[in-house]
Amino acid sequence: MQSVGRWLNQPVPVQMWEFGILALCVLVALLLMIWTHFEANGKLAALGAELDKASVRLGGLDSTQAELDACLVKVDSLENELVAARGEIEGLQEPKGRPLTEGEVRVIAAIAAFDNVSKKCRTKELPAITELTLLQTDGALDVLAANRLISVGHPTSGKYATLTARGRAHVLNPDFITPSLPRLPPLAPVHSPFGRI
Repeated sequence: MQSVGRWLNQPVPVQMWEFGILALCVLVALLLMIWTHFEANGKLAALGAELDKASVRLGGLDSTQAELDACLVKVDSLENELVAARGEIEGLQEPKGRPLTEGEVRVIAAIAAFDNVSKKCRTKELPAITELTLLQTDGALDVLAANRLISVGHPTSGKYATLTARGRAHVLNPDFITPSLPRLPPLAPVHSPFGRI
C-alpha cells in the first residue's frame, strides 16, 4: 500500500497528461466511429429489407397489371359478343311478317314513284292512283308504316308519305315487281337553280 501511495505522490510531467488526454480522445473517437458504423449498417440493412419488400410489391403489381390486361381483353371480347347478341335479338324480334298484299304493293309503288322524282306524295291522292278504296289505302299505309317501309308525316298542309331506307331497299330488290299504275299522274323531276328538288 505504501509503495502504491508513493507512486501516486510522484510528480507527473505535463507531457504525460497531454498524452493521456490525447489517448483518451482517440479512444472516444474510435468508439464513436465503431458505433456509427454499426448504426449505419443497421439502417442499411433496414433499407435493404424495405427495398426487398418494395420489389415484392412491384412484382405483385406487375402480375396485377398482367391480370388487368387479360381482363380488358376479355371485356373487349365480351363486348363484341354482346353487340353480336343484340343484333341477333333484334333480328329475332323483328317480325318477318307476311308478304305484302297486292294493295300494299300498289301503295308502296306509288310512293316510290313520287320519291323517284323528289315530289311529296300526299296520301289523300293515293286511292285514285292505286284504284283502291280509302279504307284499303289507309290499311296499306298502316301496314307499310308498321313494317317501317314508309314514314308518314303530318305537316300543316296535309298527310304525306315517303319511303324509309328499308322501304327503298324493298322496292329496289330485284324480286320486287312494280305493278302497273294507270292513274299515276305524269311525274317529272322539279328543277331549281340548286339542282333537282
